[in-house]
Amino acid sequence: MTFLNPLLLLGLAAAAIPILIHLLNLRKLNTIEFSSLRFLKELQKSRIRRLKIRQLLLLILRTLLVILVVLSFSRPTLKGTLAGSIGTKAKSTMVILLDDSPSMSARNENGVLFTQAKKAVENLLELVNPGDEIYLLKLSDIKHTDRFTPVHSRELALTDLASLLPSQETVSFREAAGAAAKILAESENINHEIYIMSDGQASQFKMDPQDTADILDATTRVFHIEIPGMARAENLGIASVSLTGGMIAAGKPLMLEVVVQNTGNSPANGALASIYLDGSRVVQQTLDISSQGSTSFSPAVTPMKPGVLPGYVQLEDDVLDFDNRRHFAIHVPEKIRVTLAGTEQATRFPGLALSAVGETGAGSSFSVERVEENRLSSLDVSRFDVLLACDIKDWSSIEADRLTQFVQGGGGIALFAGDQSDIPNLNTTLLRRLGVPPVEAPAEGGRDNRAEDLNEGFLSFGKVDLAHPLFGGLFEEKLLQRQRGPGIESPQILKALKISKGRTGNALIELSDGTPFLAEFQSGLGRVLMFAVDPGVSWSDFAIKGIYAPLLHRCAVYLAAGQTMQSDVVVGAPVAMNLRLQNSAQTKYILTSPSGLTVSIIPRINPITGLSTFVSSPTREVGLYVLTASGDPNVGGKASGPSLAGVAINLDPGESMLRQITAEELTAFFSSLGIEPGGISWISSDSEITRAVLESRFGVELWKYLIGGAILLALCEMAVARATRSERSSEEEHAGSAKGA
Repeated sequence: MTFLNPLLLLGLAAAAIPILIHLLNLRKLNTIEFSSLRFLKELQKSRIRRLKIRQLLLLILRTLLVILVVLSFSRPTLKGTLAGSIGTKAKSTMVILLDDSPSMSARNENGVLFTQAKKAVENLLELVNPGDEIYLLKLSDIKHTDRFTPVHSRELALTDLASLLPSQETVSFREAAGAAAKILAESENINHEIYIMSDGQASQFKMDPQDTADILDATTRVFHIEIPGMARAENLGIASVSLTGGMIAAGKPLMLEVVVQNTGNSPANGALASIYLDGSRVVQQTLDISSQGSTSFSPAVTPMKPGVLPGYVQLEDDVLDFDNRRHFAIHVPEKIRVTLAGTEQATRFPGLALSAVGETGAGSSFSVERVEENRLSSLDVSRFDVLLACDIKDWSSIEADRLTQFVQGGGGIALFAGDQSDIPNLNTTLLRRLGVPPVEAPAEGGRDNRAEDLNEGFLSFGKVDLAHPLFGGLFEEKLLQRQRGPGIESPQILKALKISKGRTGNALIELSDGTPFLAEFQSGLGRVLMFAVDPGVSWSDFAIKGIYAPLLHRCAVYLAAGQTMQSDVVVGAPVAMNLRLQNSAQTKYILTSPSGLTVSIIPRINPITGLSTFVSSPTREVGLYVLTASGDPNVGGKASGPSLAGVAINLDPGESMLRQITAEELTAFFSSLGIEPGGISWISSDSEITRAVLESRFGVELWKYLIGGAILLALCEMAVARATRSERSSEEEHAGSAKGA
């Protein structure tokens, strides 16, 4: 048995008082006058015996009464440990994990969940004793703080508690348990306790099957104080928004993929979703979603100007507002930097095409620079976004390694072979490193044997993948006019490489013999486009056809798009961007948060790949973070230059999943962290927190039962004492009668 107030057990000494009184009464001699000894015989021996028994019973009742009263004030319990046996007098370290995730900003019949959790913490702080350490941790702070400072009084803890608000971050209780374990490992107090104030979303208690380490000490007590959440609410939420690829250029449609989930138990029919880009609503669509299901749709949006354009998808209001909006960002480059590598003759037609003035369908302007083949090994890859290699004679290992890292880091390269190209060298040196299957050179001299087998005497375009973003909006009119074939003006091809798609390639345009004319390959984060003809007019008349300039424009935009599409990032994670920037070491860069807070950020520059990598501290806000170049490197905290990139930060989609964890799942979760099932207590916030925690700490208190027993004993004592007094009065009357006689 454990006593919460063990010092009061000293009061048990008072139980000796009835015994002392009884013994003193035994030593007191009563003088009874009588006239004759014969009257003693008239006293009945049975009455004397009953009187002694009642006196002994009174002694027992009074002694037990004192014992029960003292025990009730010492607050005994039925269970306890060695740490519990010294009760509240032992110093404790209390780690309070306050869930401040977005779901805690929801409201039920009792008000806002986070406010209810703060009230539960207030009740819990009544347990604080002098010398205790209190760590009040918001879950969102765990990602931003390495060390936590305790407070040692209830008043200071209440002051800190009053300033806390819900956050936009989601932190798993696995991470929170790791932070608590670090705190408790450094604590010298005897009692180690973890208190969880949460709505109990099951998604926050995910277990990692690969992690079998016991991070918590088995003697740690865990108390889960449940704040009833919104488990039965009907709710829609946006799970993700992503760009599905393609060209990012002003005036050109871009496809999104939006996933909306229904976490409620009823189907949602006719739900309205709106898409906003650069402050204007551009798409509206109704959705039907089954209960506990999801659906996706792919709207097209068209950026109308260059720069970093913010956008978001919006659902109608429901019980949870925070998951009805999801942000995205589109970066339309103002100018694409293209480097043409090769001789002046080989780069002549591509240079003219990319420098052409007028509407070519690409929607972007270009900065074109030409380099000779012998300068490839010393080429600064940070100076361009796209490389067009035109009839390069041979590739050195150094050149191939640098270009491979350039492509795999997000760059783009288009390859034209030609009469000067060493095809075996191209295969073994460059294509192998890029992961592109080897190509076969055309027949030596004259026309390609494949062309001679055809009736026309030359190869032409066959199948075209019109669904590919490269051709979006380019051939629709001709397709409507002609029902047969793609309706594309085909060049006459006399010689062509034989390109293999392999397992990962994609034939964008096929020749009439079924081999690719233009093939796409993914290499790391970048893309490779391979043409089957030379960049001039030796192998075909492709360079003088009307499709040549628009297609090269689109190829350059498409290859550059790999580094302008930013992925969806969950709030709490850092912003990470890889950009190719000139003079990045001499420029000051500013990262601006959605609320306007600015911070200077220094890139890490990779001279091999040409990438400047920007990594921020963990984010705290939902919305668009924009990277800007400061006009003056000596001026800090100002975003005065052009916007270079933007990243959309969003809520964890798991916040929409309202299912609450069960007691069995909670026990299994903490068992995986090293806490035995007996060390976990589940307490409802509706109960008396202090009493419930004390009972969970040390057992069920017995003082109520002891007080009840003491009252019962007092009633019995009164009855026996009354009977004893009546018996004694009867004896005295009998003795007086005997004296008179």
